[in-house]
Amino acid sequence: MILFVLLFSAALFAQEYSPVHINQAGYYPGAIKKASVVAEGFSRFTITNMSGQVVYEGDLPDNSPYKPSGENVSTADFTGFTTPGIYRLNVGDNLSSHQFVIGDSVFRGALNSILKSFYFQRCSFGLDSRYAGEYERPAGHADTDLTLLEALSDGPASRDVSGGWYDAGDYGKYVVNAGITVGTLLGFFEMCPEIIDDSSLNIPESNNGKSDLLDEVKYELDWLIRMQDIDGGVFFKVGPVYWPEDVLPHEDSKERYIIGKSTTSTLDFAAVMAMAGRIYGQYDQDFAAQCVQSAEKAWQWAVSNPSVPHPENTEGTGPYADGADAAYKDEFFWALSELLITTGKSVYRDSLAARLVNMNFSEHAWWQDVGNLGFFSLAVNGSSIPETVGNEDRTKIITSADLIVSDVTSSAYCTPMKNSNYQWGSAGTAGNIGVILAYAHHLTKQQKYLDALILTADFLLGRNPTDYSFVTGVGSLSPMNPHHRPSTGDMIDAPVPGLVVGGPNQSVSGADEELISLIESQTPPAKCYIDSRGSWASNENAINQNAPWVLVLGYLENCFGDAFPGKASGAALGKRTQNFSVMYNNLSGTLHINGIDPSFKGEIILFNLQGRCLLQKSINPGRRVIKAGKNLNLRGACVALIRNETFSVSKLMNLF
Repeated sequence: MILFVLLFSAALFAQEYSPVHINQAGYYPGAIKKASVVAEGFSRFTITNMSGQVVYEGDLPDNSPYKPSGENVSTADFTGFTTPGIYRLNVGDNLSSHQFVIGDSVFRGALNSILKSFYFQRCSFGLDSRYAGEYERPAGHADTDLTLLEALSDGPASRDVSGGWYDAGDYGKYVVNAGITVGTLLGFFEMCPEIIDDSSLNIPESNNGKSDLLDEVKYELDWLIRMQDIDGGVFFKVGPVYWPEDVLPHEDSKERYIIGKSTTSTLDFAAVMAMAGRIYGQYDQDFAAQCVQSAEKAWQWAVSNPSVPHPENTEGTGPYADGADAAYKDEFFWALSELLITTGKSVYRDSLAARLVNMNFSEHAWWQDVGNLGFFSLAVNGSSIPETVGNEDRTKIITSADLIVSDVTSSAYCTPMKNSNYQWGSAGTAGNIGVILAYAHHLTKQQKYLDALILTADFLLGRNPTDYSFVTGVGSLSPMNPHHRPSTGDMIDAPVPGLVVGGPNQSVSGADEELISLIESQTPPAKCYIDSRGSWASNENAINQNAPWVLVLGYLENCFGDAFPGKASGAALGKRTQNFSVMYNNLSGTLHINGIDPSFKGEIILFNLQGRCLLQKSINPGRRVIKAGKNLNLRGACVALIRNETFSVSKLMNLF
């Protein structure tokens, strides 16, 4: 049995725009499959294989307008074509899509890349070439002895706030954005605990008996714990008072501070610590107990200080202001939900029941509106809450999901993205809309939610008006110039992989000059995107943009991913090898193999579709990065075979 997955090479061979937009990561055989065609006068489409043979034909319906992009769009529906392989979709004689794959585990490569990007965002941590490849770098920003920018505490004058993730393209660290990010990732783990195993990511903590997702999240949790003051309140952010230059972390000499303490940062902290307390207990009871204790201490501070705003300082760091909700009702609701689920204490139950009545479910979560995360956790942990609370909670999720399905069905692009959604971080917005669909399907198993979720994932991965996959290194046309200081400072052509950039943004508020010029030239909202390092308002990464896509793509892998039946006989591979992935880095000449047991000894062979051997290398225990040689002609379709005397598994891959 041959399984299919995409192999990406950091978009070093990126292609040009195509008016035939497809999901550049691919399609599952048994799932809905659509392409969006922006061309007039065509009534048929064809699908051709790598030899140019027509293998499927279909009708192309009349165009329909999609107002956010100002385009007339036709939808090519090829759901009925299920044969695994590598193809192009064609309209007329001259219009063709990028290559795409139909096969099992098509989102595994994108999922692992998006999740591993958190490792590349680690602060106070050197990235070793064994795990980072050519993106290795020394540790920067020790943050072990920082002072408070303002006098906000009776505690020590300086604090150790080392570790954590850089929030976005700069070097700040923010508790509020960490909150929704960690909450989303831990929520995914509670829903699908087996999708990210102990060797999925090739990070330093891999193969320690715990999911790589939990290992990576713990790096952020350890920093969050350091951000709690002795009185229980939680500091707001860490960063300088002037923006850093385009240099690597260890080259940045700007003085850094601990800035602010707020009700929002404290409540977000309480929520994720309560989640961690119940999730990490099976691995480290002492750590779990510390998390619960920290969460309850933070809650007590917030109850006594219910309206402390974000700090005024914004130069050198982002503001992360909470807007008009001075009561912070969504943060209180989320923290209460997690504390009740974890502790079962009546004080939280009574308070939550009172707040639930007046708590609205939002169109999508974001860092300024985290109430949905409370609804999600209550739905997944239904046995831990009163039945009346659970019923109301599930009803709100499903009602919202039904509205999203209606939006997708009525959209010419078959997307939930409306005109109003094309604001800052629109790619993350699409992900958070998808999260609602994932939970609705988890609760009901109704196919309509799964279909809409697939079509929502299409938006991220290329079936959108820009034709871009909004993930660095994923797809045929992906961002090469993100607003991301490490990707600029390292002088490597390809950006750090797995970063979800902001996406189209029609707002001039706080925008960069390049985007403002595009907006003022009357560019439609869905096309207000620039792949430029200078466009921080459309092309900057952020951890909260990555997190929902980990959940969405991970949930889809849980529903559609492969189920390879082979069993290793003495090879110690088992389930891990079902999801192995390979990446060839043309610049460093290295082959990166993920998802195999560290004790495995054997070989990897790459063949082209004509059966010619392109590469054959030994795999030794503990080695996942293999020297293959630079400038090899590893492009297009190939078959990767991993084997030893007792085990073999192969996958068809597409090298860009």
